[in-house]
Amino acid sequence: MACLRFCAYGQTKIRQGRGLYNLTSIFTIYYKTFIKFYRKCKVQRDDTLRTEISSKGQSSITNIDIICDQYIDIVFNKKITSDTFLMGLRSPEIVKAARPGQFVMIRVRAGSDPLLRRPFSICGIRDDLFLVLYRVVGQGTAIMAEVREGERLSVLGPLGVGFDVPKNDQISLLVAGGIGIAPLFFLAQSMKIRNIRFMAGFGSSGEIIRIERIEGPRVDVSIATDDGTEGYTGTVTALLEECLKKHGPEKDSLSVFTCGPRPMLKKVAAMTMEREIDCQASLEASMACGLGACQGCAVKTSSYEGQTYFHVCRDGPVFPAQSIDWGGL
Repeated sequence: MACLRFCAYGQTKIRQGRGLYNLTSIFTIYYKTFIKFYRKCKVQRDDTLRTEISSKGQSSITNIDIICDQYIDIVFNKKITSDTFLMGLRSPEIVKAARPGQFVMIRVRAGSDPLLRRPFSICGIRDDLFLVLYRVVGQGTAIMAEVREGERLSVLGPLGVGFDVPKNDQISLLVAGGIGIAPLFFLAQSMKIRNIRFMAGFGSSGEIIRIERIEGPRVDVSIATDDGTEGYTGTVTALLEECLKKHGPEKDSLSVFTCGPRPMLKKVAAMTMEREIDCQASLEASMACGLGACQGCAVKTSSYEGQTYFHVCRDGPVFPAQSIDWGGL
């Protein structure tokens, strides 16, 4: 119903304009209209989300009033592996508002090509900078790799529901796959002095994203490589399996946090749910808006949830593992 009201509101705005609109103009009108509509529905949505998230055991929630849409200075954009970059962007407002697990939507350059913003996890904060870790995989990220210090990009954020940071007496197991390590860096940074075990899996040693290159949290990271060129030989889920066996008697004090490719997430979810261990999974999804308007990032919920689908950008990207229908992904 809310979506129908939004569409009708957007169509009214288009009819009120003069002249012909191209695709970019129409999308821009809908996009700006949705942000206004989104804030107009703040009280209703905020109360609903607080109820839902409380039932999932999560306390982190986006405050709609602190979503920033601004042009931001690029302080650095450095290569840390052959195809991976770390970008530092200056925004005291986003730094103050950001929570581990949240993301930003970045327009990689001015104009309509590419038309849509790209979603990126916030990798960490440093003074008045927030960090974005990205791998060059397509047109958008290839354009970003060419951005230089002093240029500016349009950024919307922080967005989404992040991780629920555990109590101090919990043993936190952070399990990352590839570029999925980004939000877990930020989570580890926020935990400060805690009992953390950080595990990260990569295809080979040349793909490893090293924590010292990001100047991230001072925590040891156990590396697993598929080809055995460094660290544990095998998948990061096999490394997690060994860790869970070691901490078997302490399972009630364990919390697992994971982000990475969906096959890896499915495996981690199955391992933790079988042992009844709390697990929060950060999902990756293609997004057009980052606000829930386009409905393009829907994932099916498990059978006992009160709704059929979640939207990764609005209800996540972080979810309790048991709330997702992993067979439907």
